[in-house]
Amino acid sequence: MVSLLEKEGDFGSLVSLSQGTSICLLLSQLCLDTLRTLILEKYYCADHKRFRYDPILLLKLAIVRNFLNLTYKSIGFNLTPDDCTLLDIPMINGEYQIPSGSTVHHFVKTRLGVDGFNEIMAYIAKQIRFFLPDDIGIIDSTPNEASRYDKYADFNPHYRINMYKSHIFHLGDASLFMVFSEGNGSDMTYVHPLISNVTQLISDLLEVYADAGYDSYEIYSQIWYELGAFPYIDWRDNAVINPEGSIARIDHWVNKNWKKGGDVNAPIEQKLRLLYEIGRKKQVGMFLRNLNLKDPLFEEKYQIRGDCEKTHNNIKSIVKFDVRKIREESKEFNILMNFVSYQLLILARLQNGLMPIHVFSNYI
Repeated sequence: MVSLLEKEGDFGSLVSLSQGTSICLLLSQLCLDTLRTLILEKYYCADHKRFRYDPILLLKLAIVRNFLNLTYKSIGFNLTPDDCTLLDIPMINGEYQIPSGSTVHHFVKTRLGVDGFNEIMAYIAKQIRFFLPDDIGIIDSTPNEASRYDKYADFNPHYRINMYKSHIFHLGDASLFMVFSEGNGSDMTYVHPLISNVTQLISDLLEVYADAGYDSYEIYSQIWYELGAFPYIDWRDNAVINPEGSIARIDHWVNKNWKKGGDVNAPIEQKLRLLYEIGRKKQVGMFLRNLNLKDPLFEEKYQIRGDCEKTHNNIKSIVKFDVRKIREESKEFNILMNFVSYQLLILARLQNGLMPIHVFSNYI
């Protein structure tokens, strides 16, 4: 099988775009050959791989639907003959065989579902990483607003709305992974699976930024150990230097575990790695947090975290990233599908060398 990290096809054919360009033109230049193979192998019956419509076509039609904020039934009515040509919709007897809205809905909701879109999200993340070798990560959550009459959604006192949350890991300007939660779900609870997902893809980041909602010793140490990055996490108002994170206490516990390879003369990175691996993760986090508390340039460095707010606003301006008028059992699916749709649009721009990656004002 072709590596998911391999550049697929020819890129860079979209040099300039005029106002009013069909989104189908961008999607026509989105190459997803290995994703097609993945979907066919995992979400179609092995004994019946014959299918009427290309799964990538159905996926692109779902993106059109999400980008234009259409109903499934109205997808076909909004496609011009040029759009059909760009999307490679099959033609029989001179007529384009546009998949029905119910076919697109069945594909995304029943055939793929939450598990399928989580797998596609991981695929896209690998592709984005390949085209965007950034070394800065940002972790943040953003509200998914619910109706004020939604009896299932939590009322969040900070945002003062009924809502759910999307916990997102960003690589520079691009969003890599997302975890959906209840509106009052603790950021600390959901960041651990988020980091674990990123760890499977990236282990060479330089820095990771997060706000005070992630101010936890375990999160500090997990970012440092699993992602190989220094965690710049804003601290709470009552934060103090913790004595247990001092060099003296680090050396004490390293020396105490000399039988496990502890060496007080080793570099500090080696000492911290030992303590993490023998279960003293909190102490590692204390040391890293102390460094931030002592850093006179922390506030200046931390300003980069604000970039993720722009990305959240971009997502919400392009696709439906709320759960208003969505049934309870479909909320996570719809948020995830729209998040993946936005990722695929970003990937299309990256594949074609279009910068900045979040500009979609010319598309209709």
